[in-house]
Amino acid sequence: MLILLGLLWVAELRALSGHLFPPTALLAKFRAQVQPYAHLVERVKQTGAMPSLAVAGFNSASLLSILLSLSNSVSDYAYTDVGDNFTLATLQNFDGVLVDERDFRLTLTEAQALRDYANSGKPVFIGMDDFDNLTPDVQAVIYPLLGVSAAFDRDFVFGAFNPAHPITQNLTTMEFFNSTDNDYFTLAGAEWLFADPANNYFGVAHQTRSRSVLFGESLFAIVLNNPNNLLLLSNAIDWIAAGATGWVTLDQTSGTVEPGATDTITVTFSAVGLRGGDYTADLVVA
Repeated sequence: MLILLGLLWVAELRALSGHLFPPTALLAKFRAQVQPYAHLVERVKQTGAMPSLAVAGFNSASLLSILLSLSNSVSDYAYTDVGDNFTLATLQNFDGVLVDERDFRLTLTEAQALRDYANSGKPVFIGMDDFDNLTPDVQAVIYPLLGVSAAFDRDFVFGAFNPAHPITQNLTTMEFFNSTDNDYFTLAGAEWLFADPANNYFGVAHQTRSRSVLFGESLFAIVLNNPNNLLLLSNAIDWIAAGATGWVTLDQTSGTVEPGATDTITVTFSAVGLRGGDYTADLVVA
């Protein structure tokens, strides 16, 4: 039923020729119809039966309609539309967050929330255009989290995938974005995922204490009407979710031990909400 609802809404969004960002009234109708799913997700979150992912930003409802149309996505993750103007309190009870913004709408409060959320070991996946138009204080917060140092405008034309990265290693082609004037990035620790023929990186992934993925356009705009791009989106979600370190927590993350003295740090492991597999994390004491 959920997949059917998602497919019906994707079809309606595709019918809005020339309107990349759906009218507010249409999105309100979608949110009303998806309420039973939202209530189910809330119950699933309480049991920890599957990873719970927040869908945030200006385009959150539109992206959710796409996610609900994907059978593997619905069966593997519990999604919650938390909307725009989010804070750390909005995100902190989720296992990961997908942020779909329009142009340079990311605020300082939202950037700080994403930074603090990632510092807790949880993954972030963001798609947005015009990072270069963000104010310097917002760039100073968000760029280090994403492993980049600068953004530039350019229309995306597919050139190549990074064959060495798990997100893109089995992909062969990518379609145009449903939007022009996209962003490419200067790497500052991140790995590139896909590039244009001039080797400008429009998609990157970064892993430090947590994992992050960055696309230089709205996620909804990238995948709408583009089946090949849906697999890229799905792979990116799987990669960030597998790298979440919320399953290991410390009772303290800072402090000083005097010479000759000792201290005890309690490390807690929890398998709640994890899919089967091997999980690794580095606990660094310096």
